[in-house]
Amino acid sequence: SDATLEAVRGGDGHGVAALLNEWLVATAQVFDAEGIHLVVDWHFPEDHELRDLRCGLTEHGLHSCVFNLLCSPDEHLRRDRQREEDARIGAAGVEYFKTEGSWIGSPDGTDIDTTTMTPTEAGDEILKRVEAGHVAEERVD
Repeated sequence: SDATLEAVRGGDGHGVAALLNEWLVATAQVFDAEGIHLVVDWHFPEDHELRDLRCGLTEHGLHSCVFNLLCSPDEHLRRDRQREEDARIGAAGVEYFKTEGSWIGSPDGTDIDTTTMTPTEAGDEILKRVEAGHVAEERVD
């Protein structure tokens, strides 16, 4: 939960990102050994957190694909109102993402506009793109 992560962070958040990435890489290795692809559904607030994860995966011979699931601000607010109250970001949160430029997603990855999609349709679109090879070639430095 966000409360747990905040407690582990101790306020700065840097240590937990590295710990989370190490755990995700180890988990991806276990899944890969069983022939299962790991899907991480997560918001990476800092681009370096995502790049660090992708570098860790690459170091262990694992491939990664990044999809930026985007939607219009109005649709995001509609969806936000359906969340539990303590998980909502509200209009101020949407404005923050718009002004910080993170509304458009990470510079890494393939953008998918989910404004008119259900969660199932978004998942189907991701699978369709992976299976068809329509994933942007991404360089991990």
